[in-house]
Amino acid sequence: MNGGYVRIHLFVTGKGEREFLHGFLGSLLEGFAAGFAEPEFIGQHSPRKVALKQPLKVVGTQREVPSKLEEKLSLPAYRRLREDSCCLVIVIDDLEFDRAHIAQDVVNNYRLALDKCLQDDSQRRRAAVHLFVNMVEAYYFAHAGAVNSVLGTTLAAPAVDVETLRHPKNDLKLLSPGFDERRDGARIAKALDLDVVLGDPSTCRSLRTLVGWCVHR
Repeated sequence: MNGGYVRIHLFVTGKGEREFLHGFLGSLLEGFAAGFAEPEFIGQHSPRKVALKQPLKVVGTQREVPSKLEEKLSLPAYRRLREDSCCLVIVIDDLEFDRAHIAQDVVNNYRLALDKCLQDDSQRRRAAVHLFVNMVEAYYFAHAGAVNSVLGTTLAAPAVDVETLRHPKNDLKLLSPGFDERRDGARIAKALDLDVVLGDPSTCRSLRTLVGWCVHR
C-alpha cells in the first residue's frame, strides 16, 4: 500500500450488516488514514457442486456468461480495486451452525469468484473473505452492557466463547421477544465497543482474524 487514504469496501450477505457493520468495525481504524465505504449487499451464496456441463458463453464470443455471484461481487470488486490502488475489498458472510462443517467450502466459493476477475497478485492481496461465527449477533453477547442498554435486559456475558453460540439471534429473541435484527441490531452495533468484544484473547478467533487482516493491510 502507498501512503494514501485507504477505503475499505465491504460486500455483505445480510441486510442488517449492510446498514450497521461499518459502524461496528469503525473503531478499529482509529488512528489510521482509512475508512469504510457503505457496505454493499450481495446476498448469501452457498457453495454448490461443480456443474458437469460447460459454462455458457456470451453469444458470438468465447467469454463465459457471469454467474449471479460474479455479477454481484466479482465485477464490482474488480472495479473498486482497479480504480483505487489504495482500497481494500472484504467479503463477509455468516457461518450458521448448520454450515460449520463446510466452512472452508464457503470461503472458497467467494474466494474463487473474486480471483476469477482479479487480474494480478496485487489485487488479490487487497481482497479477502471472512466469516462471522455463527452470525454477527454472536458478538453482541461479548458486550452484554451494550445489549442491556438497548433492549433493557439483564444479560450477563456468557462463560463461553460467543462464537460457539449455536443461534444467537434466537437467543436474543428469547431475551427480548420484540427484538428486531435490523432496527435493534443497528442500535446495539452502535453501542458495541470492539475492545470489549475482543477483550478475551482466547475467544472470537474469526472476528479477530478479520480485524487483524484489516490492520495489517
